[in-house]
Amino acid sequence: MRLMVVRPVLYVISRKKLLEAANEHAGLGGPLDIWYRIARRARWSSLMEVRQVFPSADAVGKFTVFNIKSFACCS
Repeated sequence: MRLMVVRPVLYVISRKKLLEAANEHAGLGGPLDIWYRIARRARWSSLMEVRQVFPSADAVGKFTVFNIKSFACCS
């Protein structure tokens, strides 16, 4: 039984797509920008490490999903 799964380096489709999402969803520009700046510099090796910074992050298949909306209330 594996307790820790090492995930590949963070891959963001594009900064442009994040900016488009921020324009479409009021109030998410700041939280998306903060998430992007933190995540692009991070060197997480487990979901537990990710959750130290983003507690609502979840593993879905081979991806880590971040709930930016829940982060928006706390930034």
